[in-house]
Amino acid sequence: VSSDGKTLSIGARVRHAAFHKPAVDGPLGALLTHVARHIAHYPIRMRGTFCGSLAHADPASEWCLVVATLDATMIAASTRGERRIAAKDFFAGIMSTALADDELLARVELPLLPAGTTFGFNEFSRRAGDFAMSASLVTYRLDGGKIADAHVGVGGAEPYPRRIAEAERALNGQAPGDTVFRAAA
Repeated sequence: VSSDGKTLSIGARVRHAAFHKPAVDGPLGALLTHVARHIAHYPIRMRGTFCGSLAHADPASEWCLVVATLDATMIAASTRGERRIAAKDFFAGIMSTALADDELLARVELPLLPAGTTFGFNEFSRRAGDFAMSASLVTYRLDGGKIADAHVGVGGAEPYPRRIAEAERALNGQAPGDTVFRAAA
């Protein structure tokens, strides 16, 4: 796990447990730590990997929702070299990705969230530690008392997690409040 000040790079062998504590200062570190607590059971978090979860591509995976919502970039590697894949193009359906047969997911680059970014994450599962039946993630910051740079993502409800542009449009430029949040929902 490393940061260049603009992105957080997460390599193929980084385990879920690496996020039990913030891996980077600021809102992204807090978000990843919060989400990590929802991933499976403790023994799984000690063995499973961030990139492995993405390559598995379960539509209800917490990490899949995070990378889709935050517009991460996946870096695939093969003997032909590296290929960059935007999160919106990475997931091809249930347990299916844009990785070619000879490619591995080498790392993921998540954009660092600006100071003042807030987030909300929620998931519904039948019991603690199970994959979510559905989950949602929202990030935004306030600019002059109005919502800016809203990212709204949903996982588990469709064949792959994705951002919900209509909800983002309903939030951006509005003062936070019950009416605005209900319109986005």
